Amino acid sequence: MGGAGQREFGTRFFGRPQEGDQRVHLDRLDAMRTAPAYAAAVLLAFVGAFLYGKLLGALGEVHGSTIAIREVSYAAVPFGGLVGLVIGRWRAGPALWLWGALLVACAVLAGELYGHALLLAERAAEAGPPPEGALPAEGPEVYEATVPTYWLFDHLPDTLRQWRAMTGPETYVFGALASAATALTAAWTGRRR
Repeated sequence: MGGAGQREFGTRFFGRPQEGDQRVHLDRLDAMRTAPAYAAAVLLAFVGAFLYGKLLGALGEVHGSTIAIREVSYAAVPFGGLVGLVIGRWRAGPALWLWGALLVACAVLAGELYGHALLLAERAAEAGPPPEGALPAEGPEVYEATVPTYWLFDHLPDTLRQWRAMTGPETYVFGALASAATALTAAWTGRRR
């Protein structure tokens, strides 16, 4: 029962390790190394969208039935840079840079919509109950309209219509700059390490 027979037995069924097998193993290790970067980017996108929406909702003003919104989309650019720094820490490749840029663009849109939903809910709260006969007496929508999730989920088309009417070209420009800042910062940070 020599060693030569055992080696041959193992190679017959499983084969000898090839150069390509080692490359696949290294690719798996690389994917495991960058998995926390993907998770961190998603987490930062959720937190950033929430904070961006809160900032937009806090700086906006409701006067009767009109809503005045201050332009805060320039705050998305440093947020994009922050996401780029976190992503670049893992020295991931261009796929993760683009993933981060896409996440930041989605987070900016979600933050804008959340901020507008906050302002629409504030407008509904200031308006108070509708006049007699305007809604059915049991109308739970009177209270529900004062909650931002009502505008985000139940009446998303109304929120989108409000958002499109209130945004200018600077919102789109700063959203694109935030995505570019994410990709460029991630590339710069990843190469410096």
